[in-house]
Amino acid sequence: MGIRWPIPRDDAIASAAMMAVGMLGMTINIYVFIGVRRATTHFGYAFGNLCLSHTVANLGIASTYTIFVGPVTLLTPDFHKTYWGERFGQILILFWNAAVFSHLLIAINRCVRMYKPVFYEKIFTRFFTIFTIGMAWTLAFCQVFSYFWEECTFGFVTKKYAFEFADKPCSYYIGKIFDYYMSIFMICTIASLDFCTFLKIRKFKKVGVSTPNSATEYVKNPAAMRRIRDVRFFFQTVVQGMAFMAELVSFFSISVLFTNRWAQFGFTTVAWIAVHTIDGCIVIVFNREVRKAVGFLCIEPTPEPPKQMPNTTTANTKSMYRNVTMMERTVYERELEVENVL
Repeated sequence: MGIRWPIPRDDAIASAAMMAVGMLGMTINIYVFIGVRRATTHFGYAFGNLCLSHTVANLGIASTYTIFVGPVTLLTPDFHKTYWGERFGQILILFWNAAVFSHLLIAINRCVRMYKPVFYEKIFTRFFTIFTIGMAWTLAFCQVFSYFWEECTFGFVTKKYAFEFADKPCSYYIGKIFDYYMSIFMICTIASLDFCTFLKIRKFKKVGVSTPNSATEYVKNPAAMRRIRDVRFFFQTVVQGMAFMAELVSFFSISVLFTNRWAQFGFTTVAWIAVHTIDGCIVIVFNREVRKAVGFLCIEPTPEPPKQMPNTTTANTKSMYRNVTMMERTVYERELEVENVL
């Protein structure tokens, strides 16, 4: 099975589109991975590692299309019909499931952070975080284990430039039930958790939590700073969930309305790569700290020259540290009061 020549024009266009969008997705998700790793203080251990798991899944899908599917379609399309060529679809479903499961964990994380802020650190410990991430990837692999059988394949169809489940009974179950319906169920669960989190945010706003009137109050109120950051994380996960839902509708519902191969290509393959590219863009847009950590695409205002601070005595210095310690100690008490009020 050698490299063909000449290469049909349509195959060249489709391959170029897959590799171009996939390369963009790889670049953006590598950027996000580096940024989240560096901005550990901003994201926190649990939420940061869940975002990394989600980013790795996005990167896996973009890389599979860029490194494997695109070049094979361009040079040796018959390889897609072989047993090993059909593993591309299995790998893509693995990363898709890992992305969905990671997104579910993120939604649970945000919900717990809002409803049980005092016990959040006790629940999402390092062990629990790593264990849940490992379980997410293990379940993702278990879901695609049946794809090793030829009757249960998810192969690339060159006539449509898209992946399709084989027209066999086994493929119906793994395609409709364990892929489409399971993904819909997972995203609906994520949406329900997000809605509960939103209700809690509304309650916080009614009792006047996390609504300081000036930048000075942000500094004076660490609890308010954390609330503002948590609200921003929440809206980030909501937008990501909407993008995933749009991709499912595009792949399974809109694409079947067209018979034109390019329309099907756009609503399946391109949409699939694009949603994992957009997912990385959402993290960048919602988190200035990611842009700042990487240093690229970060437009910061020119910093003002530092003001000369007056000399302080030892007594004033001790008093300052004593006040800071008292403020940190009251943060825990403040959160307990808020939780009791709600």
